[in-house]
Amino acid sequence: MIFIGDCFAIVIISILCLFYFEKQFYFTPASKYFALCLVFNGINAILDIASTIAIYAENVPIVTNAALNLLYFSSNIIATTTIAMVLFSKILEHVHRSKCKKRAMTGLVVIFAVYQSLVLINPLTGWLFYFENGVYTRGVLNSIGYMATVMQMTLVIICYIKNKESVSKAMKRVLWQAFPIAIFFIVVQLVMPDILLNSIVMALVNLIIFINFHNQNAGTHALTKLNDRHLLHNHIENCIKYKKRFKIFVIKLRDFEVLNQKYGHTVGDELLYLLAFSLEKKFSYAMAFNMDSLSFAITIDEKDGLDDPKHLQRLRAFLDKGIEYGDIFVNIEYMIVEHVLSDECTDANLFYEELEYGVDLARQSGSNYLKYDEAMTREMLRRKYLIDKLQHVDNIHGYELWFQPISCVSTCRFCSMEALIRLREYDGSLISPAEFIPLAEETDMIEPITWFVIEESCRALSQNRFLDGVNVSINLPMKQLLDPKFENRINQITALYNIEHSRICLEFTERAMHADFNAVKQAMQRISAHGYRFFLDDFGTGLSNFNCLLELPFESIKLDMELTTTIDTNPDCGLVKMLINLFHNMDLTVIAEGVETKKQVDALLALYVDKIQGYYYSAPLPINKLEEFYKNYQ
Repeated sequence: MIFIGDCFAIVIISILCLFYFEKQFYFTPASKYFALCLVFNGINAILDIASTIAIYAENVPIVTNAALNLLYFSSNIIATTTIAMVLFSKILEHVHRSKCKKRAMTGLVVIFAVYQSLVLINPLTGWLFYFENGVYTRGVLNSIGYMATVMQMTLVIICYIKNKESVSKAMKRVLWQAFPIAIFFIVVQLVMPDILLNSIVMALVNLIIFINFHNQNAGTHALTKLNDRHLLHNHIENCIKYKKRFKIFVIKLRDFEVLNQKYGHTVGDELLYLLAFSLEKKFSYAMAFNMDSLSFAITIDEKDGLDDPKHLQRLRAFLDKGIEYGDIFVNIEYMIVEHVLSDECTDANLFYEELEYGVDLARQSGSNYLKYDEAMTREMLRRKYLIDKLQHVDNIHGYELWFQPISCVSTCRFCSMEALIRLREYDGSLISPAEFIPLAEETDMIEPITWFVIEESCRALSQNRFLDGVNVSINLPMKQLLDPKFENRINQITALYNIEHSRICLEFTERAMHADFNAVKQAMQRISAHGYRFFLDDFGTGLSNFNCLLELPFESIKLDMELTTTIDTNPDCGLVKMLINLFHNMDLTVIAEGVETKKQVDALLALYVDKIQGYYYSAPLPINKLEEFYKNYQ
């Protein structure tokens, strides 16, 4: 009966290990601490049995007996300390105050150091145990292990009380379940010292921790049971740490929503599970991961040949084979991104971002295979850099407003100008708008840029007398045009700078106009009622619909430069003439963009265009140079 507690502890720990160590690695400090808990709990139970047998067995040398008991006492404090470390990690999981973490760990270290010091000096003092006439005898501090455990529990409780607002429900359940059990068994152990209960207490606490935290298969995808993205990230970190190269294939499923709609989500989930199961079985020599619902990955170790083309061939053959589920056969639409973790890679987060960026590139290209290279990393980092600059749209972070003058043919003066955003690098060089504007539109960060342009345009008109009588045209994204709050905000800005609404011309492309025609029409009518004017930009690049132009309150049409740059040599200039005549009949003025030569100007003047914009007159200019231009050419 004396060993029954240790035997049960060994059984419990063995079962927990079978489940827990099925994974090859762990992705949080608490998970690593828990692995140590299981190991030292098992060692402690074995040493408890061994040291007790040595005490009661005959002919066991005192030196061996003493050594086993010292190891038992030492393993006991190690086991309880690792349990406390797990609890601290879970309590402080969402706490970012470093002082709290330092105090908790300092308290554990002090208790551990004092206890271990007593163990080390016990052969000299006999405070924990000693042998009298060859008989094991408890020392005056024999029960100090229970005191150390109580002190560790007290530290955990204090830490919990100070941070209870941030403690998860699972952690609260662990404390409410584990502490009463631990206290009960400690009391029983003190009352009945001949029964060995230390190991069973720790085993039960480990069982409670496992049930509340690790029984959800942390690191495992809930549906497919493959390793999840957290474990993939951890695997990347480990390979970087130990300088291990590997090749990874990311598989992204295409158009899987169609299967869900056709067969239902239950069948769709089953197809995903079968795919994951077959993938893991097919590539048993590799590690398989489920990165998200429709993304999988397999990693090939260096020993299996990173340059061997058979891995990609096998993967393609596997995916091209499709999936069978009962009477259903499904062809898989997919794309594969191939990447290699090189020796130079030192950042797991960056490598993971490279994988995601590669998937985005493959999706945009429409290709089903992409091999990642260093040039793509440079593009990704450039993209991240620009997105960071897009977070702060102001004069301080490199944004400037430039203006391109527009010549009015009838008055021979520059009566209008287009506002154009410019962005500078940290070294002062300019970033092309063709690079950052599409990115701003793609990431829905174009709105602050537009408001910056509107406000800076109004500021320029208000603060510069040489611009009296000059209008400004501003490119407007369709999303902002359709925003019901748009006119209130632009009214506030124009009122702040005392700018007449008629001096603000809002322009957008004909492609954007067809997004939601009725909504566009209502928004334009609502905004034009305040006196603002509308230009249609880049006419000639989309599917033109003249009936739409009749229904919308445009004042001017800007001919795309594709129509105007070759007008002096273009045999189809009759088309431009026809368009100009048509727009004039519709009471619309016509602005020719992209004009660069005098021959083009002469040709357009002959066709009675109303306004001309282009490098022939002036490139876009900052406000200080714009003043000089107006003085010289007005």
